[in-house]
Formats: sequence, structure tokens, C-alpha cells
Amino acid sequence: MSKLLVIVGSTRPGRAADLVVPWVTSRARGHGGFDVEVADLRDWPLPIFAEHPGTIGDIADPTYSEPIVRAWNKKVKQADAGHARRPGPVVRGAGAGPRRAAAAQA
Repeated sequence: MSKLLVIVGSTRPGRAADLVVPWVTSRARGHGGFDVEVADLRDWPLPIFAEHPGTIGDIADPTYSEPIVRAWNKKVKQADAGHARRPGPVVRGAGAGPRRAAAAQA
């Protein structure tokens, strides 16, 4: 069975993901075509901006300098599919579609 990795990208308190992710995962599990796993960035203390081309090594088989980055890379590579939603504006009400599209373009 294919493995779907749902990546929770928001780490802030009060994030909407705490409400949305259970719904997304239940729908994916209900589909029946995936083993579903959640990777919450709150659980992955990744160093921000620590890696660069000099620390990555071979792009086809990156080595990375930090063990946690190597572990994250392995986690993502194990998945056959992924769903990640970046934190962003939530637009509601009349005309939300065009406003949401405009916000995504910004």
C-alpha cells in the first residue's frame, strides 16, 4: 500500500492544523489507498538555514551536516505521496475564491 505523509507546517500556538489535520487524515484513511502518517514540524526541531550546498553533498544522495536533518530527509523519502499545507491566510465569505487565489499569488 502507498504511504501518504501529511506534513504539518505550522508550529505556532492556536494553529488551525490541530483542527484540520484530523479531518484530512480521516479522509485519507477512509479512502483506503494509503497508509497515512503525520509529520508535525513541532516534533522535528530542524535547524533553520543551517544547510547549504556545501553541507548537502551529492544532491542525489544528500549527506547533510545535522542528524535531525538526515532523519527528516529519510522520513520524507519513505513516503510515496505527501500533503503539506503552508501556513497562510484564511479567506472566508463572498468572493473568497478570487481573494484566496490572490493571497496565494502574493
